[in-house]
Amino acid sequence: GEITIQIDKTHPELDLLLEAHEVEEWAFITASNPFSEKLSPAENTARHEQLVQKVKELGYVAFEGAGVPASQEWNPEVSLLILGIDEDTAVEIGREFNQNAIVRGWYGEVAELVACIGR
Repeated sequence: GEITIQIDKTHPELDLLLEAHEVEEWAFITASNPFSEKLSPAENTARHEQLVQKVKELGYVAFEGAGVPASQEWNPEVSLLILGIDEDTAVEIGREFNQNAIVRGWYGEVAELVACIGR
C-alpha cells in the first residue's frame, strides 16, 4: 500500500510496517537535487541509483517513494523509506548525498525534519 508521511504527524500505517520488520525507527531520504539545486531527471536518477546501492550495502530494508514538494516549482523527488536506520547513519547518508535535511521518525512518534548541515 501507499503511506503518506507528513512532518509533525504520526503514521499508524508506517508503525505497522515497522512492526512487521521488527524495527523501531526509519528515515526518508532523497539523493535528488543536492543542496536544493535542480538537476536533470537523468542526473537525479543516477544519484538515486547510487543511494539505493549504498542502502543495500549497509543492509537496510528500503522502499521506493517520492517526496512531494509544497511548491509547484519543484517536481516530486524519488526517495527511499529506510527501515531500522539510526539518526546518525541517516544524517550521514543525507550529507553524503548533499541534502539539506532528511525526514526521520520512530514507532508511535511524529515525523520530523532533521538538518544534515550545520550539525
